[in-house]
Amino acid sequence: MNNKILYFIIAGLVLVVLCLVFYRNDKLSDMVSALNSIDTEICGSQVSLPKEYQVLAASVYAGSSSHNFPAEYNGYKAIDVMVTVTQPTVIVLSGYEQNVWNIKATQPNLVKAILLAGYYDQKVILNDIKAKILGGKGSACQGSYYDEQEINQLNHYSQSHLKRNVDALYVLGGTQYINMDDSLVAPLKNKLKEHLQAYSTKTAPVLTSEHYMQLPESDEGMQKALQLGLIRPATYADAKQFDLAQIRQNNGDNPELTVIVGAGDDELRHEFYSDHSYVILKPFKFPEDMYGAHSATFYLPQGVAYPIGELSHSTLYNMNDGTCRGAGCGH
Repeated sequence: MNNKILYFIIAGLVLVVLCLVFYRNDKLSDMVSALNSIDTEICGSQVSLPKEYQVLAASVYAGSSSHNFPAEYNGYKAIDVMVTVTQPTVIVLSGYEQNVWNIKATQPNLVKAILLAGYYDQKVILNDIKAKILGGKGSACQGSYYDEQEINQLNHYSQSHLKRNVDALYVLGGTQYINMDDSLVAPLKNKLKEHLQAYSTKTAPVLTSEHYMQLPESDEGMQKALQLGLIRPATYADAKQFDLAQIRQNNGDNPELTVIVGAGDDELRHEFYSDHSYVILKPFKFPEDMYGAHSATFYLPQGVAYPIGELSHSTLYNMNDGTCRGAGCGH
């Protein structure tokens, strides 16, 4: 009996010691965090930021339309963003139209603040991210819409409010690592590759120019391409496949991230008109002079060689990587 009492006393003492150790470690962690942080005012709000952090920006003209938003998002368009972070980060979101950004991060605790810069009002859904939202329409740092051609203006905006340049800018189709050291770029790319490795595509053949037929100009060339089986009319299902390719490319193989925020299952992320929309089936060279009413929309499936020639006013949706090229992108 005395031995049992002794064991209970020893066990109790061990628990007390462990509790003290964990408490002390938590306090030390809080102290270290406080020493490495600075309190500052941004856009009229007080925020605590690490002394060292990166600035990642995303620029999208407009998201996808939806009629299933909660009432607070009426008139807004949805944009899904998966942020790959390996260190403390502030995110700058730049849009033109009224957008609602659905933000998810590989490590949510590393996102320290989100700065909204848009021509019209921008809103954000944080999910597991606990970051402070700064800026927005009517604030001291409302900003504007900055695309990949306006990096200097974007850096000026970031310097004005964060006192540092943007390290990387994401636009539909890729990321530009603007002011980032090579040693920082590699971990980001590797982390992104992890999210995309499960998404395999059919390899397209590498062809030379002699594999592509020279077609007549404009509408006559399109009719010839249809007759030869180089292209076929596109359907709604083809357009949906491009949307899925874009989601997979942005978010990897995580099914939770394939949901379009606030959008119904049958709603597309981009405009689709069955008239003048085609799927490329074989090596294809765009007919010349496809301007104005003679332009068309093309979908490139996996495994089909990339088309050559001038797009003119036409648009190409690439199902291999979810990118868009041409006049209709962003609509």
